[in-house]
Amino acid sequence: MNKLGAAAENVRRRWIRQTLLAQKNAPKGAAMFIAHMACTQHGLFDDWRAHRVATELLGSEDNKREIAEHLTPSGGDSRATIVLLAMTLGALESRTAKDAWRSPGGLSAEYLTYLQSVGYVASDIERVVIRATTAEDVYEALTGATDAPDQ
Repeated sequence: MNKLGAAAENVRRRWIRQTLLAQKNAPKGAAMFIAHMACTQHGLFDDWRAHRVATELLGSEDNKREIAEHLTPSGGDSRATIVLLAMTLGALESRTAKDAWRSPGGLSAEYLTYLQSVGYVASDIERVVIRATTAEDVYEALTGATDAPDQ
């Protein structure tokens, strides 16, 4: 199950980088999502991993200054919103572990639900996190066994 979580992370990050953040404009509702996360998740942007993942999602190296370099006068507010979205998603992504399926709900579920609202198709293991299915059902579908998953 953790292997599924790690694979889902790779697919999710690629989709965010190549589809969501590659757009000229942020999707509808992005500013509300950013504001909600900034207001309810204190310290969201303080973790060094948040910056590392945000730069990765923007297609840059691990450098905080490179995030700011994505802000240009020609990009205006549209690009600034994309950069803020990248920072927010980077912070949430850094807090979504490969074993998030073990504790469905919470911040990871809110994050994955937002991604679905903007076009991302969640994998089976991500659907466990958002409580659309159970770990037992996913495990059984993969193995045919009815034992509870623990890996």
